[in-house]
Amino acid sequence: MSGTTDIPSVANTQVASSGSDGKKPGRDGGDRRGGGTNTRRLRKKKWCEFCRTSSHGPETCNMRRALLILGSWQGRRGPNTQARRRERRRQQREQAQQQQQQQQHQQHQQHQQHQQHQQQQQQQQQQQQQQQQQQQQQQQQQPQQPQQQQQEQQQQQQQQHHHHHHHYQEQQLIQPLSQGQGSQTWEDMMDH
Repeated sequence: MSGTTDIPSVANTQVASSGSDGKKPGRDGGDRRGGGTNTRRLRKKKWCEFCRTSSHGPETCNMRRALLILGSWQGRRGPNTQARRRERRRQQREQAQQQQQQQQHQQHQQHQQHQQHQQQQQQQQQQQQQQQQQQQQQQQQQPQQPQQQQQEQQQQQQQQHHHHHHHYQEQQLIQPLSQGQGSQTWEDMMDH
């Protein structure tokens, strides 16, 4: 019986020397479960290559989600493409703001004309509004600078329109617009 009692004791010593779960000991010599490998992985530095920031990882990145939806993500972005994209966004923002201001301006004008109880003027104003919407659609396809000039011109036109409450002049201003006669220049129209 003395031989049989030796065997388990040998097995026990082997298990004890190799860590409690029987795997190889970790670098710190103890259990793998207590060792540093797993905790080191948790403490890995965060780095989001989409936003180029360490405040969050790519898993929680909103920018990444948006880019994946748009389908415009092609690998890492260099500083050059990033600047170009920022510029394009800025232009779109400005364009949207300009159009918003213009619409507010139109609503304000319509409100004032309504107070004057002149239906004829209001109908003319609506014609002008429709044409302006068409112009806005054309402008979206044109480059940025001519668009700003056009919009400034439209706003001038509206302000002039605003000041003349004389019927004859109202119609002179508006008819070339609503009938689409492009032959008269802005100066010709102002001479009337």
